[in-house]
Amino acid sequence: MNDANALMLKANLKQLRLPTMLAEWEKLAREAAARNQSYGAYLLQLTELEVASRSANAIAAPAFSPSRTSTPSTSPLRPTSPSRKSLS
Repeated sequence: MNDANALMLKANLKQLRLPTMLAEWEKLAREAAARNQSYGAYLLQLTELEVASRSANAIAAPAFSPSRTSTPSTSPLRPTSPSRKSLS
């Protein structure tokens, strides 16, 4: 892969938030070439590493983080609705 393509790939992986793939793609590409591995097999191995890393991070992180919750009245995603007044 030429330098321009490598830089574009790195930028894309960073933008897509694929940190494990970003860290491992060059090493795995060299290993795949040395073993005459198919592109599909290389890509599968690369994505398996990303999935494993995310799974490990999900297990290590708490399932319910108080800092990520908000009450309905303060949620930025839930607009406040006007009070309903009785029409009777």
